[in-house]
Amino acid sequence: MVHYSTSSGSLARVPQWGVFDHGFRSEILYANPLHEVALFRILFTSPSGSKKQVDGFWDGGHDWRVRFMPDEPGEWQYVTECSDRTNAGLDQQEGQFFCEPSTSTLPIYQHGAVVHRSGEHHLRYADGTPFFYAACTAWNGPLKSTEDEWTAYLEHRVRHHYTAIQFVATQWRGCDTNSHLQTAYTGYRRITINPVFFQYLDHKIDQINAHGLVAAPVLLWALPFRRGRDLSPGAKLPRDQAVRLARYIVARYGGHHVIWLLGGDGFYLKFYESRWKHIGRKVFGHSSLGERAPVALHPMGRSWIGEAYAREPWLDIVGYQSGHSTDRAAVEFITRGPAARTGSSLPARPTINMEPCYEEINPSVDATAVRNASYWSVFATPPAGITYGANGIWPWIRPGERILNHGALGRSTTR
Repeated sequence: MVHYSTSSGSLARVPQWGVFDHGFRSEILYANPLHEVALFRILFTSPSGSKKQVDGFWDGGHDWRVRFMPDEPGEWQYVTECSDRTNAGLDQQEGQFFCEPSTSTLPIYQHGAVVHRSGEHHLRYADGTPFFYAACTAWNGPLKSTEDEWTAYLEHRVRHHYTAIQFVATQWRGCDTNSHLQTAYTGYRRITINPVFFQYLDHKIDQINAHGLVAAPVLLWALPFRRGRDLSPGAKLPRDQAVRLARYIVARYGGHHVIWLLGGDGFYLKFYESRWKHIGRKVFGHSSLGERAPVALHPMGRSWIGEAYAREPWLDIVGYQSGHSTDRAAVEFITRGPAARTGSSLPARPTINMEPCYEEINPSVDATAVRNASYWSVFATPPAGITYGANGIWPWIRPGERILNHGALGRSTTR
């Protein structure tokens, strides 16, 4: 069941830890809302009087929306604020909805949103129950899958006790459009959002949560620019445009059960460091009220950001990637490398190998190699999580297809 709000009489009703999804009708049709409306946010007041503030988002034409996860049963109040004070459809709109106790048996609706609490090396649900990040990598899954494929995949992951799904939320190096040949945005120095792309993505993310799994979207694929690989918005877009794109996605899916991967497969050190710290601060460090979902960076192979980002308050999870080799250097990077060596000297945060070797990506990576890399990773640091990947799953590859921009890469018998 998808936990969106439903109407009963004049007052919308939504389960606790579900999604209050409400639309607004703009009185003005903007040519490029991402640039013409500097601010559209909604202040929510809980039954006990606490305040939570989130951004709303444009959904095409005159349509704007807010998605918000209530954490407290009872009647909530809200009021909107828009930077265009002449737009009465978006500014100073007031309303209420009623939050009911959840009847779902799924952990994310029983225990609440996943959070990271200061001073801890692991994640928790909102009620304090520990959460283990057992993720599967389906980078292209929501972009390429049919409805039946996606349902079968999620059901299989639930049966095998996964808790999260990693995927990419825009076009990127490995998938230049979704299955309808749509892209998330167009342009470069002044991008334009394509709401239809995200409307297609909405249902796939709804289904992740409906199966009790946490969605872990990459907001900005970040592979440094190379010839023939220029579809990485995190590397290609100017900083201000990368921030706008990421904040749009956060506004659109911030009411869901998520863990944000700000960048994917990026190099975040040296001359890229100031860029990514700026983007992280602008996307997640701006003034807001209420607890937000945890944030990670997914680095490229065998790079380590622990010390460099130790004082960045927006970064909750230290992600790393040991890569796709089974040689001695790869093993030692996990077992004796910086994650194992320096974790105790850094501020307490979950440390997670978000890309150990993918099954079948080369002849040496079989099921045993994947298990070894996973167990070593979990116990080299205080246990917080691990990610699985398979060469036939992450690109959502079908018979006769080649993985975009990756050449002849391994086998793909694993489904």
